[in-house]
Amino acid sequence: MDAEATSRFRSHYYPDFVHPAIYAMALRSAGTRLGERVPLSPSTRRALAVAPVLSAAGDYVENVVGLHFLDHRDSITDSRVRAVSTVSIGKWVLALGTLGYLSQGFVRVWVSRK
Repeated sequence: MDAEATSRFRSHYYPDFVHPAIYAMALRSAGTRLGERVPLSPSTRRALAVAPVLSAAGDYVENVVGLHFLDHRDSITDSRVRAVSTVSIGKWVLALGTLGYLSQGFVRVWVSRK
């Protein structure tokens, strides 16, 4: 990758620092709202509050490490890439798992209103 391509690639990271906070707040708010509509156990409430935050934190870790790798290519090793990949997979599992739980919960609420 030449300097221009690296600069273009680097520029995508900066907007990527905004959306984790947005999706974490949206998922947390939806979890709170679902809890107002249907009974949820304390552990489910806690999971719906914590999972989006952990997902967003994983997204930030992934972005910071990606930026670091751009400037320190000699520090890219198989084990570090595996570690970042694990964080990335965990981020997606938490975000999509939360979204899936909320989706089925709200569908049940909407269906029961009829």
